[in-house]
Amino acid sequence: MEKSDALKKKIKEIKEKIARPCTEFETKNFDYDDENKVSWIGRVFLCKEDEVEERPKDNKGKTMYPLAQFYLANLPYVPEALKKFEYITVFMGEDFPEYNPVDGLVSKNGNGWILRTYTKDDVLVKNEYLRDDNFCPKAYPLEAKYHAEDYAIWDGGGLDEDLEIEICDLEEEFDDEVSYYQDIG
Repeated sequence: MEKSDALKKKIKEIKEKIARPCTEFETKNFDYDDENKVSWIGRVFLCKEDEVEERPKDNKGKTMYPLAQFYLANLPYVPEALKKFEYITVFMGEDFPEYNPVDGLVSKNGNGWILRTYTKDDVLVKNEYLRDDNFCPKAYPLEAKYHAEDYAIWDGGGLDEDLEIEICDLEEEFDDEVSYYQDIG
């Protein structure tokens, strides 16, 4: 069924409010000059000298595994809040971090996961964190691609409450004519 002009206009207005640029990563083998200047999945190998260890441990003393290392300086898009960092490393435990639906956040850093950030002023050393092939994804460099428009998941994925209400009202007003996942996101 063809959507009315009024509905098309409302969908366009909502999409304009939600759309954000983003960097998409694709796992693939490709040629690079310096492994330090590439983002990785399944591999973390840079840290500060006082962080050198086989594997980090979480707040309960459980072993963490290298999940990803992101080199932000050459990404096509970096959110403003992350521009002060050059590298971000991520470690995960065998148990996924817990999501708290009350505040919409995952457990604190160090509780099932560890995220470390480094600026260009930090002195980093090479430390290939020990992987576990039963738990860690296979190590691949990540090729970064720019996307001008990305859309947050509207129900708990990054939209403010007013936009969520606006989307629900639109779906209710136009009954079966509109779906966030098919028409907006």
